[in-house]
Amino acid sequence: MTQQNYDELYAQLTSHPTVGETGPPHAEFLMHAARQSNAKVIVEIGFNRGSSALSLLMSSDDCVVYSVDIRTPEEVRASCDFLTAQFPNRFHYIHGNSRELLSLLPISNADLVFIDGDHSYDGVRNDVEQSLQLNPRCIVFDDYYHGSHRHDIQRVIDEFQLVVAETSDIGCGQAFVNR
Repeated sequence: MTQQNYDELYAQLTSHPTVGETGPPHAEFLMHAARQSNAKVIVEIGFNRGSSALSLLMSSDDCVVYSVDIRTPEEVRASCDFLTAQFPNRFHYIHGNSRELLSLLPISNADLVFIDGDHSYDGVRNDVEQSLQLNPRCIVFDDYYHGSHRHDIQRVIDEFQLVVAETSDIGCGQAFVNR
């Protein structure tokens, strides 16, 4: 899809502003990470209203995205309906806490995991621990440079001896870890 296609879909998905959303400047980095890792099965931790899921779905014509979030299906229905209509059989919303990630997912492996959920040390540590059991080739962390979260995210990356391959300093930043 073209940038124009992305911009049009993004405008439809996000017709009103919200807090804590991955926007167009981040889309390119997410799409790059998904393409770089040749991701076909993607797990997203933290959906909000779907702008990251949109970016990931647009990275390839045949990838499938499983988005896990604590927001109820009623809270995200419009976004989920939109993504399901635009990407039939490729988008799946799973309501639940990422602390139970492995029991929530209908899959046992993922090529890429995008972590943008609970940004506390314990939350990030849990998300990485659970994600590694999916054997991803790539993990992308959102808010890598965020003033309130960066130390916890970087501490977890160090504890798991992950090596950051690329970063983006747009907004609160993202980090791309190859495995």
